[in-house]
Amino acid sequence: PPPPSSPHTLGVGTHAYASPEQLAGRRCTDRSDMFSVGVLMVELFAVFGTGMERVVTLSNARRGDLSAAFIAENPRIASLTLQCLSLDPFLRPSAAALQRALEGARSASLARIPSPAIRHIPSPSISPSGASAMA
Repeated sequence: PPPPSSPHTLGVGTHAYASPEQLAGRRCTDRSDMFSVGVLMVELFAVFGTGMERVVTLSNARRGDLSAAFIAENPRIASLTLQCLSLDPFLRPSAAALQRALEGARSASLARIPSPAIRHIPSPSISPSGASAMA
């Protein structure tokens, strides 16, 4: 069966982050949100020198075109980003699948950091009251 959709999301969103189906006025699903996550991933991991460079980079990414530098510096993230930016919503990962993949990419990245460096990174801890404190 098709994924659930909501009339509340029809025509809502910022153009730069909106999925192709959203821009076409079709119903949106959770996979439409994953397209937006893909755009956000580019924005988080790419380096922009100017506002125009950001616009061009995001515009290219929306068409599935990531820069060679982005791919070289973030190969796993680039692969996940391209999956999220698929023009076919059914080819985009679910949020749960993306979370698992990102956790795997994070673990692999941490494995490359020498152990002494890891020990010197303070980690936040959550107190029972919910306030954040440094351990």
